[in-house]
Amino acid sequence: MAGDPVKRQFGGGLNLSQNLFDDGRTRLLVASRTNAALALEADTETQKAQILLAVQQSYFAVLRAQRLDTIQKENLRQREATAMQAKAFAEGGIKSEVDSLLATANVAEAKGILAGTGNDIQASFAQLNNAMGETSLTGYLLETAPTLALPETLEKALTLAQSQRPELKGIALQRRSAEEAAASLRRELRLRVDGIASLGAVNPGTLIRNNQNLGVAVAITLPLSTGGAVEGRITEEERRRDAYAAQEREALENVKLQVTRAWLDVQTREAQLTATKAQIEAASAALQLAQERYRLQLSTLVELTDAEAQVLKAKLALVNAEEALALARATLSWATGTTLAKETAR
Repeated sequence: MAGDPVKRQFGGGLNLSQNLFDDGRTRLLVASRTNAALALEADTETQKAQILLAVQQSYFAVLRAQRLDTIQKENLRQREATAMQAKAFAEGGIKSEVDSLLATANVAEAKGILAGTGNDIQASFAQLNNAMGETSLTGYLLETAPTLALPETLEKALTLAQSQRPELKGIALQRRSAEEAAASLRRELRLRVDGIASLGAVNPGTLIRNNQNLGVAVAITLPLSTGGAVEGRITEEERRRDAYAAQEREALENVKLQVTRAWLDVQTREAQLTATKAQIEAASAALQLAQERYRLQLSTLVELTDAEAQVLKAKLALVNAEEALALARATLSWATGTTLAKETAR
């Protein structure tokens, strides 16, 4: 066989193949992969929105703690002034020593509460730092948070949520990705046309005398049977599509519920804030009257102390009502997807 002329034949070549027609299979496959990638980005946006809401909640908690601390300091100063007045009355024989002792006890109580509010501020800053990805107790000089612009009606809020919530966008993209993947697989069962070009050379010999260095051809492929492999993959993608469609419907209902609850919560908090402002006005007027009556020795320290307690209660209720409203507005902004939309627009 060493002298076989076939052994002395050698050559080289280059083959090029280009799809000419696949009934949209490649286009659908690219679209499916693109939507799958966009769905991952939407999932990232969902997590980002949750983080922004957590930071807002922690921010408002710090502002609340600082305002409560300020109120308790004012309360301590008020109690100390009352204690000094009661002591002066007792020393002058105008009032009994009991009033002075009771006022001193009120001062001690106010000091104890004030010590707790200072710790609450530190804890609130720790929570804020944690929400921002820090693990320190670093404090900041915080500005009052701006009022968030919210939709005027519940219907507008629901419309915004359906168009802006990243969860809904992500599931819709996953559903479309599965639809396009199934459509692409169906094209594998249809006609496919490829163009082929070949370039090469071979040394002529006794057996191969012609050396054609270029050739072109068209390949037409039509699958007759895939053994059920392609059909199985189509069924799998269709079931994925149906599952995502069910998730999309469920997610939409959950978003509607979240928006409705957040909207109603804002209305409730606004009404509570209005009532609390009226309460603090009445309590402040009662305190002024009680202070004047006590100065004129027309009432007891118990009456004055009760009036001070009512003012303190009203002030604390006002802070809590304002924070609750701020949190409710932030939650509604998150529920409609507005917070993330504004952050993205910056």
